[in-house]
Amino acid sequence: MRKTTACYAALAALPFLAFCEAKPAAICGYGSDVHAIAGDIMKPNRYVYETFVNKWLPPEEFPKYAVVYFGEKLDGEAKGKNWKDADSRAAIERYLDDGGTVVVAGEYCLRQLMGFENKKTPDPLRARIIHRNRLFGRTRVEYGRAGKSLGFADDAGNFVTTPEGRHVDEIKADYAAIFASVTNLAVHPVEGNWAAVPLGAPGTLELPRKFPKRAEFRQPEKRGEGLVLLDGKTKAVISLGDCGDVVRPLAEELAWHLEKMSGAKFDVVADEPAAGPALVYRKASPPEGFARGTAAYFKIWREGDKVFLGGEDAGLSRATTYVLEALGCRYIWPGESGKIIPKAERIALPEIAVEDATSFVIRRMRLYGKPEWRDRPENRDFYRWHGLNDTKFMTSEKPNEADAYQWGHYYGDYYKKYYADHREWFALQPDGTRNLNLGSHPERPTFCLSNRELARFTAERIKAQFRANPDKKALSICLPDGATSTQCMCEECRKLDPTNAAPGRVTIYFPTRHSVPYVASTDRVFEFMNRVAEAVAEEFPDKLLSCYAYGGYTAPPVKTVPHKNLLILSVAGYYSVYGKGGEVERNLAAWHSFGNRLLWRPNAHAGFGVLSPDNIGRRMFEDISLMEANGLFGVDYDTMSSEWATKAFMYYMVCRAHYNPDRLDFDTIADDWCRAGFGAGWKHVREYWDLVEAACNKAAAENASAPPALDWKGRAARSMRLVNATDYDALDKCLADARAAVGDDAEINARIDRLAFGARLGRFRKRLADGGVTEEEKEETRAFIRDYLARDPTAFPANHGKLQIK
Repeated sequence: MRKTTACYAALAALPFLAFCEAKPAAICGYGSDVHAIAGDIMKPNRYVYETFVNKWLPPEEFPKYAVVYFGEKLDGEAKGKNWKDADSRAAIERYLDDGGTVVVAGEYCLRQLMGFENKKTPDPLRARIIHRNRLFGRTRVEYGRAGKSLGFADDAGNFVTTPEGRHVDEIKADYAAIFASVTNLAVHPVEGNWAAVPLGAPGTLELPRKFPKRAEFRQPEKRGEGLVLLDGKTKAVISLGDCGDVVRPLAEELAWHLEKMSGAKFDVVADEPAAGPALVYRKASPPEGFARGTAAYFKIWREGDKVFLGGEDAGLSRATTYVLEALGCRYIWPGESGKIIPKAERIALPEIAVEDATSFVIRRMRLYGKPEWRDRPENRDFYRWHGLNDTKFMTSEKPNEADAYQWGHYYGDYYKKYYADHREWFALQPDGTRNLNLGSHPERPTFCLSNRELARFTAERIKAQFRANPDKKALSICLPDGATSTQCMCEECRKLDPTNAAPGRVTIYFPTRHSVPYVASTDRVFEFMNRVAEAVAEEFPDKLLSCYAYGGYTAPPVKTVPHKNLLILSVAGYYSVYGKGGEVERNLAAWHSFGNRLLWRPNAHAGFGVLSPDNIGRRMFEDISLMEANGLFGVDYDTMSSEWATKAFMYYMVCRAHYNPDRLDFDTIADDWCRAGFGAGWKHVREYWDLVEAACNKAAAENASAPPALDWKGRAARSMRLVNATDYDALDKCLADARAAVGDDAEINARIDRLAFGARLGRFRKRLADGGVTEEEKEETRAFIRDYLARDPTAFPANHGKLQIK
């Protein structure tokens, strides 16, 4: 601001100095150097600037800027461009004559722009350009590649700069002084007092830490023989009953499985036969007040020589699964190798009397284009078999949209559309400005949530959407995902943060990424959400607004009670950093106590995010069972990346938690999975996954006590704790013992091969981290992965990023 004021004073005294008008800087050149100058000099000093990474800025455009900087080299679109022609030189000379500044960093960059210097006849234009040979960004990068630290914290917590760090600081100070000397460089004005000190009155909410109901489990029932479907005298038919053609795909899938079991073809008929044996589909609705919920309701019962499969919509799918599993079929992972169908000349259905439903109205697993790998194109995929992605099971791949509930990050167009005219809507940054510097993510702004006009404007937009889409039951007002702008810390926003809110942290991105202690921003976020919901409810009292409890506002509030029309989605569920257990229940039980519709939307399927066997299945199974018992509205799982070689057991147990009509406990279902897939070797496979579970628990406990991961390096360290906790020799022994038990059974050995593939990936990942892997060994592993996936493509998506060995 001081430079701008001085410039305006000079302008008043000398009207002809038009160039004294404050202008931005243009930062051009190679990416690492541009980002270093922008992050370490431009942003901390509040300079207004534009970046041109590998893009050409023609000299005739220079007058738009107070200073033009070129760093390291010209690449990309800028490669081959220069100032050697007469028009370019003339434009630059005029720019310099009018008071502009040109800075070039690096001899190579200067040669690209102007050619080699002729010592005998010095170029007068060179003398007018500020040139430095020392490269700021490149120096930092080279020290990093060499493993040389720029500084460290001593035992007292003081930061000690290394010689390398002092060298980088000298270069930075040199360039900072150059930009400081540009008198007409525009500076963003200070727009508020940013401080990490909450100013809100303490909250008094006392929320439960446990759900009121516990999940109840039973041991498997011993059932006598029921209806005979096939023997030497008779063969059952499958009737569509009063459901009509809507269940024909299910009926034909059921008939296909019976044929695979016995070799006999079973007929599917439209009408219910007068006499059996027959399996008959029938419409059925849940009785009023049914304790297990009302979604995906089904009932199976016998009347004489007929067994009826009753239900509503997805319930009919679940009834079909129940019958097939009662006959011994299992679907342990997607694809042909995961479908187990026993062989039998005589087929008798056990006595069945079952009635079930779920409280989860929404049951979504996000696959993001990953293959479903069906065992047969006409059959249901693995997820629908187990009761996920089965809402309107015949008609929609996106159940939340089919049911008219919308959620997901909103506000993606706000920054581009409204920032210029409504800077006050956006977050005050640590430099005292509202300059977000979103770079390549303009869809991810942070907001000044205390701004009432922002809430009013958002409410008007949402009301317009409801008018245009009257069938929608819920629209999203979820805040954007994180980017490189810090949350607002203006005084009005901090007045919404109670001083006794849950502990949290605020990430600051510039000049270096770090975090500072603060409190959770949940009360602030839900105060804003409530303002929007109240305004929308004036016109649409029965419509819902979806909002996340996410990131720094995952913890429950201590003062702000959510508006009744808010549909809340909690992301609690980072099991890789949970040390003891119960963390998910504590979060969801508190949110659930408000009475709002509540969904669980975790990133838990990522596990530890590393290429190694991973098993948090028990913890997820128990938490999901608690949620269903207490009537959560739904689930929406992100980060499902189909890593079936390393996470098959975990994935299966998560799915079974949603489809568990007999209320079997974790260990019963886990043993059943191992028996079904691995026969005589099942106990050794169970030991394999138990060892992986123990490693996960150990790594999670270590992560829970470690400092928070603020960047990719920290996240990688968190992931590698699983690799370091895993005993790969012990895993290999389990699989060797399983092979010895099953002998030459080709199908089972192929499944064991899949687990061995996952274990080898983990062992190699550990070796990569430890160092010493040769390029020949890397290529050997690449070839091994290619060859294995050619034989077993359902084990892992072939294009998965974790399989790329660099």
